[in-house]
Amino acid sequence: MIATAAAVFPRLCIIRTCRPGIRHASSKTKPKPKNDDSGSKKKYSSTVILPKTTFPRRIADGEPRVALDESIRVSAKFDDLYTHLQTVRADRPEFILHDGPPYANGDLHVGHAVNKILKDITNRYKILKGFRVDYQPGWDCHGLPIELKALQRLKIKDGKKEPLRVRTEAEKVVEEYSGIQRDGFRRWGVVADWSSGKNTYFTRDRAYEAKQIELFWNLFKEKLIYRDLKPVYWSPSSQSSLAEAELEYNNNHKSTAVYAAFKLMKKPELIQLSSEEEKLPWYAVIWTTTPWSLPGNQAIAFNPNVSYVLAVSTSPEKPGVFLFAENFIDRCSELTGLQFKKKGFFPGGYLRSATYAHPLYESKECPFLPGDYVSAEKGSGLVHTAPAHGHDDYLLGLANKLDTSVCYVDEDGKFTPSAGFDLPGLDALTEGTSAVIYHLNSRGLLLHCDDEFVHSYPYDWRTKKPVILRASDQWFVDVEKLRDAAVEALGKVEFNPSNGMDYMKQQLQQRPYWCISRQRVWGVPIPVFYDETNKSLISKDSIEHIRTVIAEEGSGAWWNRDVPSLLPEPVRCSLGLLPDAAVRKGTDILDIWFESGTSWACVLGNKKVADLYLEGHDQYGAWFQTSLLTSVALRNIAPYKKIFVHGFALDEKGRKMSKSLGNVIHPDSVVQKYGADALRIWVAQFATGSTNILFGPKLVDSVVENIAKWRSIFSFMLGCLHGYNPATNSLPFEQLCLTDRYMLLKTHKFVSDIDQHYRNMEYNKVIIDFIAFVSVSVSAFYCTVIKDRLYCEPHNSVKRRSALTTLHYVLESLLLVIAPIAPYLTEEVNSYLESSNKTFGNFFADNVWKDATVSVQDETAVLRMFDVLEEIRNSVNQQFTGEHLLKLNLRFMLTPDVFQLLAPFCDEKASQEMADFFGVSMVHIEQWRNVNSLEDSRFDVSGEIKSNGITGRFGVSRINVEKRPCGRCRKFLLDKVEQDLCERCIGVIGDNWSV
Repeated sequence: MIATAAAVFPRLCIIRTCRPGIRHASSKTKPKPKNDDSGSKKKYSSTVILPKTTFPRRIADGEPRVALDESIRVSAKFDDLYTHLQTVRADRPEFILHDGPPYANGDLHVGHAVNKILKDITNRYKILKGFRVDYQPGWDCHGLPIELKALQRLKIKDGKKEPLRVRTEAEKVVEEYSGIQRDGFRRWGVVADWSSGKNTYFTRDRAYEAKQIELFWNLFKEKLIYRDLKPVYWSPSSQSSLAEAELEYNNNHKSTAVYAAFKLMKKPELIQLSSEEEKLPWYAVIWTTTPWSLPGNQAIAFNPNVSYVLAVSTSPEKPGVFLFAENFIDRCSELTGLQFKKKGFFPGGYLRSATYAHPLYESKECPFLPGDYVSAEKGSGLVHTAPAHGHDDYLLGLANKLDTSVCYVDEDGKFTPSAGFDLPGLDALTEGTSAVIYHLNSRGLLLHCDDEFVHSYPYDWRTKKPVILRASDQWFVDVEKLRDAAVEALGKVEFNPSNGMDYMKQQLQQRPYWCISRQRVWGVPIPVFYDETNKSLISKDSIEHIRTVIAEEGSGAWWNRDVPSLLPEPVRCSLGLLPDAAVRKGTDILDIWFESGTSWACVLGNKKVADLYLEGHDQYGAWFQTSLLTSVALRNIAPYKKIFVHGFALDEKGRKMSKSLGNVIHPDSVVQKYGADALRIWVAQFATGSTNILFGPKLVDSVVENIAKWRSIFSFMLGCLHGYNPATNSLPFEQLCLTDRYMLLKTHKFVSDIDQHYRNMEYNKVIIDFIAFVSVSVSAFYCTVIKDRLYCEPHNSVKRRSALTTLHYVLESLLLVIAPIAPYLTEEVNSYLESSNKTFGNFFADNVWKDATVSVQDETAVLRMFDVLEEIRNSVNQQFTGEHLLKLNLRFMLTPDVFQLLAPFCDEKASQEMADFFGVSMVHIEQWRNVNSLEDSRFDVSGEIKSNGITGRFGVSRINVEKRPCGRCRKFLLDKVEQDLCERCIGVIGDNWSV
């Protein structure tokens, strides 16, 4: 059996069905004028096979575009595709893309579009490759963003006073905005189970919440969760601890920075000083941008490997002996105006024996402690250490048995009564800072003050207000125990971009601990009780009881029920409690990053590992990391095989989108005007990679312009294929015209390249190559070359069937490669392709992308032939720029090697195909037998050929014989005045034809 072109190039199962139901009202063709024999062109117009289709070249913006998208979505069963494929592909290999849940607290923005569309492009490609895709969209339903929205609606500030009311309102927020977002994702064409909703997840689902209780216990019993008093990022404006991922850094924050002199009580044994100098006071100079934390000072940290200087002030206003890093002496003099006399240098290790008086509480003697994190490159080389207000400070204090619980700042960010002086009740960041500086100055310890120090400072990502580091009783995951195993597991993960692994490892190495408790009311409770001494009470029995209650009633039961019902007598006994023992339930909730970070367990189960996590680059230290830590802790593997990272959307000037700048563009404003594919193509073209993405009218307009060009090409191709049935009309590869074989080979190479781009998730390259191929190879080249055959050859001739066979394959291939990115356009074009077979009625359900294989032996010969022809054509086009090419009849003189290569074009029938390739009316091909007998000056254009091992020369000259155009095909082939048609056209319609 002779293989057809479709068999030689297997691509898709033949596209099945025409769905006239999605025709657009504006696509009706205008009535054509009746034939007029006043001119030969109109005289024969009815004999020309012109394209015939109702596919609209253009769709009006706005309402018509939206209506068409909706009709396509319904007709092509977008909402049913996911569940259909889950059923029919039950035995296929599985591809799992685990969805990172967005907050259900607002309308969709461009970031949502980038994320969800990139995921959908990936899934749709995998569907075409034959996989059974497991994709369950999720929503993050708890935490501060949603609680703040609820508080705003209720017009109250403190949700802790009315937890039930806040939780009820938060439920409404989740219900409202998850619905809005779901509808948006559907409009964008995201493939998921939107109909039944069984394959979506919400972190507020009772089963999900109950699973959180179970996972908390599993980690606790392995001693990977513990409670401790540690410094955490604390937001006075939110009244809660925050994770790193909940911070944003303000690079223009202004702090009051001070250089202060702490008076030494015990001097280090150093250098011999004069008796007068020995009587001077000794000071250690520190620099801090958080003077409010000075009341909590317990030590000065130094680096044993840094060189320090002993400098005597010769200035009468501040006499004394000062200690600081050697390279700071000039800077200190510049800042303070003091003049110093160097008395010697010494390594930091000499400071181990020194002590100093606390700058505020002067009777308190504090030590100097070694710290490797101290640098001489910043500040004075001596670091004020307050264990309650810094991560390094805390660890240093812990290692040296300092009292790490000392904290003089409360949950409101104000000094406590224990702070003394006039500090209690003052806001630490504002009035409190001024008060501390006043006391330093009154004691003569303030050397320099800069109240306009600009630096990067952490802010609460929701309230947009500064945070502080303060010691607080919190629950933590022990990252230290998990770090090595997590880094090892991460080494087996593929990253796109590849440097993401190093970046994530670096962040993981720098993470001191993970605080998983929050002081809010909208979330899953940390299932722990406390006795009168504040000791935490938790057991297997207490956890199991609470898990059962939450599975039945939801996490609200923790607030709705009293302690006796949450802690019945048998459970109290398991905790060793006496019947009359006072017990209170905890008020903390689980960190939302713990909730989302364990989504792999709640959604995929304990055995599955996702093939892909795809999120923005802010998730390196957030969801990617928390998912890794929990998965490694509970099952010793990473939860993902691959991580793909994308950037953030900025406006066309590279600025962050914000309401204050007025540069926010809602993604649905694009969809409502131009259709979902315009948004999807923008994402594919500009949002691939981890760099940030520009979004704006100009970029969208460029996408819309390309879509218009594609519609025009598709309209032409569909019109030409009118009435063509690939099952009965296609030809085998061996019978195709040479140009058609070449186009098939080009298309095969194009599809193969696009396939590799999809594999690499380089969707921008898909669009770039698609634009180039459609505009150059398909439109400018192939559709131009075959027009004469399509229009003027007999309806069922071999030449015309050859072109149609190829055109059909090219069109199917174009739909294949663009389908994951532009499913609406794909389904619309697919509906106009005529075929008698019926299937599910969705392109992705009906077709599978098969790798094309070429089994013809002359593949290389065809490619070599056309490489040479294109080289000659470029020279010819350049020479005859601006001329009407159809008026040309050309003679080609070729040296033997070139002539032999192009021999298939040298017979009379094939020479006409070559004329079409060059866009002229006729070519004559001759062998240039004696290169030296003719000179290049006899040719209009000539040149050398050096391509694919072929060397030789060519010459092209006009045949200067006046020709007249054929009245039907318009080629300049007629010699006689009385002749109206060329020989080919006479053969097609007959010489006695009349209107």
